[in-house]
Amino acid sequence: MSCDSSVERFPNSLHSAIWTIKFSKDGKYLASAGQSCIILLWKVLLNQQTEETIKVLDETPFIEYKGHTADILELAWSKNNFLLSSSMDNTVRLWHPTQKECLCVFQHLNFVTSIEFHPKDDRFFLSGSMDGRIRIWSIPEKRVAFWNEIPDNKYATAVGFTLDGKTVIAGSHDGHCYFFETQSLKYNTQVSVMNDTSSNRNSSSKKGPKITGIEVLPGLPPGDEKVLITSNDSRVRLYNMKDKSLMFKYKGVENNSLQIKATFSDDGRYIISGSEDAHTYIWRTEQSSVISPLHHLQETRNKAMSALGESTLNAFHGFESNQSSPQPTRISKWLKRRAGGDDHHHSNNKIRSRTEYFQSHENIVTASIFAPTKTRQHIAKSKQDTIYNRTPLTSRRMSSASSAGSSSSFYSNTEEEVYPDGHIIITADCRGLLRVWRIDSGSNHKSTTPLGDSQSLLHSSESTILTNSSASVRSIPSSPKVRRNFGGLFNRNQNK
Repeated sequence: MSCDSSVERFPNSLHSAIWTIKFSKDGKYLASAGQSCIILLWKVLLNQQTEETIKVLDETPFIEYKGHTADILELAWSKNNFLLSSSMDNTVRLWHPTQKECLCVFQHLNFVTSIEFHPKDDRFFLSGSMDGRIRIWSIPEKRVAFWNEIPDNKYATAVGFTLDGKTVIAGSHDGHCYFFETQSLKYNTQVSVMNDTSSNRNSSSKKGPKITGIEVLPGLPPGDEKVLITSNDSRVRLYNMKDKSLMFKYKGVENNSLQIKATFSDDGRYIISGSEDAHTYIWRTEQSSVISPLHHLQETRNKAMSALGESTLNAFHGFESNQSSPQPTRISKWLKRRAGGDDHHHSNNKIRSRTEYFQSHENIVTASIFAPTKTRQHIAKSKQDTIYNRTPLTSRRMSSASSAGSSSSFYSNTEEEVYPDGHIIITADCRGLLRVWRIDSGSNHKSTTPLGDSQSLLHSSESTILTNSSASVRSIPSSPKVRRNFGGLFNRNQNK
């Protein structure tokens, strides 16, 4: 992979780790930050292109925010597109895409590890710090409204709100999660990730792994909320907020020392995480149907077998949970499924070990996220996206039918279009590389359409593949590994 163009354009950030990436609530911006102490704001492509493309982000940052003097650890967006950044320089800074300068600085006593806007009133935000305190700040008043200390002088390594904003959750460096009432930050209870049951819930003597992420499952009503806890024992756990009991434990990812965190897709159907083994991992939640976000590859498997013969069977062995371990092939080296049995048929088994994963970088993957539904809607409405222009009506939730006479007629500008199968994944690594991955939900009845050196869309007749839309949004050519994996198998016309 050539990195010459990145070295020239981004001399200070190419080899600086990206610790955090976040989409804005309206889906129009992606913010990335880390060791470079600079926040890069990337704009989602809307109507700037003159021809079809599979690009998602502009190749040049929309804004570069400077001001922090140490690693930026976390980013958070408000509903009104205000952006918060927390840093090892002991500060939180406030930004907005319409302004090039910092709007406000909130000083802390130590590293600020985690931040989040209040979900109901974004005049307030929550911060967790290595000084052992959590704080709720009033932005208009530029001061702390409430604060409290983590019990037993623990460091706050992750924080979050419940969806209704009434409860604050704070994770510590030794495997505990503490629950506080938002009003006045009154302590309520705690759990340890080392306890698989709700017994011994209030015990603080057992030391566990650092909590690296706290995420609430979206879309659930008050009283039914679930919270996702990521920790440095390479586990992701889902807890029931009602009784603080462990529901499921997800494994497969390698997360032993860094601040890697798992997050939900915005529909709550999937969990995604980076990993220290250079892969991105995806699990289904109980909100999901049995269809995986990568399920189109199973359809591709059948079509490829029909066209190329039985010899292609082993190329897709990752999808066969009951298959013995055949020799690795081009496809299986890139996209795999780790089978842990049929977890859903064992109600007493809380471990979810069946996961899909793929090598998304050559180095540690520090962050992996799904683009929100609104981002996919913005891209589709531009009518310049190669994939969504060819996504059939049957694969989308639509309120009305339209003619399928041309690719453009697959469109309808209604907000009901959500493209449930056309996921976009963003990944970042410890070398400063940002990658955009597309899950192709379209059907292309034309020959393969290359879209230039920096992107690869390897279509064959009616095939659907996972496509690396750009090895980097920094104009780096697509990974040769991706081309090699798919070029031989899918760069040919297939007839049913």
